[in-house]
Amino acid sequence: MPFAAGQKIEIIILAEYHNEVDSQLEELRQKIDSATEQILAGNVKDGFNN
Repeated sequence: MPFAAGQKIEIIILAEYHNEVDSQLEELRQKIDSATEQILAGNVKDGFNN
């Protein structure tokens, strides 16, 4: 390794995802964003009060 003994380094590990996982994550992000907007707008009711 090209580092001096005791030198601090940062290691970043990135995972590769298949397209299907990417699309599922994007769909989940969109649902979370939509739900957050509904909550902020006061348009969310609990499951007990219809």
